Amino acid sequence: MKINIFLGLTLFIQGFAFLFMGESEELKQSSQMVSALLTPELSLGDSTDGTTLQKWLDKQGVKVEESASRYEVDTEQVKSALKMAKVDPNLRKKLELSASINALSAVSISEINAETTVSTELLLNLAGEQWQISSAYDYPADQLKVKSLLNKLLAIKLDKVIARRAENHSKLRVSTTQYDRVVTFKTKAQKTIKLYVGNGKSGSVHLRLNGENLVYRVKNISTWQDLSTSVTRLIDTSYVALKEPQTLEISGPKDRKIKMSNLNNQWLVEGIDPSNIDQDRARRFVDAAKELIVTEVVSKGIKDSQGFGQGISVTLSQGKKHLSYRLGEGTNEHIFAKAEQNDFVVKVPSYKVKALFTQTLDDFLTEEAKQAKQDLANSATSTPSVVDNALNSINPAPEVMAPVPTSIPMVAPPTVITNSPDTATAAPIPAPAPSKSPVLTTPSVSPNVSAPDAKVVPSVIVPNTETSQP
Repeated sequence: MKINIFLGLTLFIQGFAFLFMGESEELKQSSQMVSALLTPELSLGDSTDGTTLQKWLDKQGVKVEESASRYEVDTEQVKSALKMAKVDPNLRKKLELSASINALSAVSISEINAETTVSTELLLNLAGEQWQISSAYDYPADQLKVKSLLNKLLAIKLDKVIARRAENHSKLRVSTTQYDRVVTFKTKAQKTIKLYVGNGKSGSVHLRLNGENLVYRVKNISTWQDLSTSVTRLIDTSYVALKEPQTLEISGPKDRKIKMSNLNNQWLVEGIDPSNIDQDRARRFVDAAKELIVTEVVSKGIKDSQGFGQGISVTLSQGKKHLSYRLGEGTNEHIFAKAEQNDFVVKVPSYKVKALFTQTLDDFLTEEAKQAKQDLANSATSTPSVVDNALNSINPAPEVMAPVPTSIPMVAPPTVITNSPDTATAAPIPAPAPSKSPVLTTPSVSPNVSAPDAKVVPSVIVPNTETSQP
């Protein structure tokens, strides 16, 4: 009986110790940063003396004087720590994070669209000493932006354990098939650590280390911001820029050309009287051309489908600085762009560069100049031109004359001359007059002329022709 009681107490104590040790291991792990899990050999621990710190620096091959540039810390701060019994926590954190970043060779962040189940990955690789985005045709990354991101990710500190069983992984969005983000780190020593991350509450996320069941709550990190898979968040989005250009020339589409130059802070446009140029419109046009903002990296090298053959060419200069790029086809949202000194084709916002395609010389005119030009055009269409007036004065239009009435000779009837009551001689009949084209006219008759007397012989006009006797 006593043996059984003793055995029971022993098992109880061992079980309690096991649970206590398990909790202790969890607490110990939760006090660590991700950098300590990824590169434990680079961890300084909770505290260390100056001798340990010196050994740590020697192991990294870093002299005290080099620590400022490599670990982004103050050299005097490191020298002071070497003389102290304990290293300042902030200094220790900076050193560990910087050392871990230097140990990395690749980092990736991926997500799955819940509706389309399409996976998107942002993949960073270290090429020499420069980070580049492998998932975007090895586009150069902004080194400061990358270091800022890695500092935040490696500084994640495992917090409270909220689940211990695998059955909870899917619900918390940290399973191998259901997650909001997967973050993977790879070191130059070929070590890999993978984190499954799910959205939490109150500005926190759920985090699970690959191969473990424990799920932690981590504060002050966001999946949509800190763990975004957008390429543009890690690059210099200013694709091309020339701060204060002095000349601007645009060719295209087709034969369209616009040439501008700046003289005494006033923009001149070739083909327009300077007094007629709207300076505000001219400056807005130049502003649209002097900088392009990247919204997406499309390809390395030009493709036929990008429509650069139907686009425009833009050239700017500022003293000895010259900048040239081409704009291709696009949509209502974006236009393809390719800079002369850049291998990559990118997308830029359409609204920003639309004027570079459509603006004409008339669009640079002041409102007064536009109105004057319109008035002149209206006048030209409603009033005969000076040339027309001159031609009309030299060659007047022929007048339309009223027809002249044509007189038809009146032929008197044969008149009988009586010499005596017994004899009568017929008068000769004159030959008919030559006829012209008949014109029907109304003979004018004087109202005061009476009918001729039968005994009066009227005068007869005899034409100069031979007539035959009856």
